[in-house]
Amino acid sequence: MLNTDELIISQDDYAHLCALGGSQELAAELDRAIVVSAERMPVDVVAMYSRVVYVDESLGTRREVEVVYPEEANPATGQISVLAPV
Repeated sequence: MLNTDELIISQDDYAHLCALGGSQELAAELDRAIVVSAERMPVDVVAMYSRVVYVDESLGTRREVEVVYPEEANPATGQISVLAPV
């Protein structure tokens, strides 16, 4: 069973997110990540371009979104940046 505290990321996504630079918080998350080849990504891990459903607990609303890179984000179409505080 997967430990929910583990952060698993593919090599390609790791490289792309490292190249973004950004905050110390992102750098710290990437530093603790377990980096694997795309072929070794577990099927139950949310990855880039995954579609996920979440509930905004403060509003009680349910929403389906696709996790994308910041430059591809378009909230109107449900494409949310991986860096968004969702």
